[in-house]
Amino acid sequence: MSKISGFLALVLVATFSLAYTQASAEYVPGGDMVEEDYVSSAASESPFFVLDKHSSDHRYNELTFYLSFGDVRYRYKMRAGSGGAGTNDPADSMDECNVYDETNDPAPEGGGWLPDGTYTISNYFVYKNTGDMRGPAWDIGDHVCSDGSTVREDLFIHSKSPWSSSSYESFGCIKISWNDATVLMGLYEMASKPTLGGGKVVR
Repeated sequence: MSKISGFLALVLVATFSLAYTQASAEYVPGGDMVEEDYVSSAASESPFFVLDKHSSDHRYNELTFYLSFGDVRYRYKMRAGSGGAGTNDPADSMDECNVYDETNDPAPEGGGWLPDGTYTISNYFVYKNTGDMRGPAWDIGDHVCSDGSTVREDLFIHSKSPWSSSSYESFGCIKISWNDATVLMGLYEMASKPTLGGGKVVR
């Protein structure tokens, strides 16, 4: 185990009480840290995320963050939700062009998951407000959905506090658990990151 691997293991276990492994592992909701193969250019590689959408449930997507520490690239996998807030219809929850409308009468409606495509992390900060968005947040901007005209605005990767198993629903943002957001924040701040990075959403 390299020095950086040992250091990461110590940080994850002692600070976040999260198990760390270098072996290939199946995705387990709650976080999974795995070392990639040696990458000579890893130190110059920016953070990158991939959201793999679930085939039938907007609350059970798989979010993977790729982060470089020195010359080693790691991937951190976690469960992530997107969409579903403001609608009880599963089809609406998985409709990327379904925009949340808080002005709808008699009750707000909408809130499908975010569109497929490529994203840029334009900002990273700790959001201190209460409610549906609190703690570490990664700003991934706006994105045009598949109809070519509807724009999904103000998209973030974030969590909330307090957190519960029903908190994975959102109005389009990528929603991760409080534990995963906290661990990811620590890893993100330690990683080699020439730029803020980017990502993609696929189905």
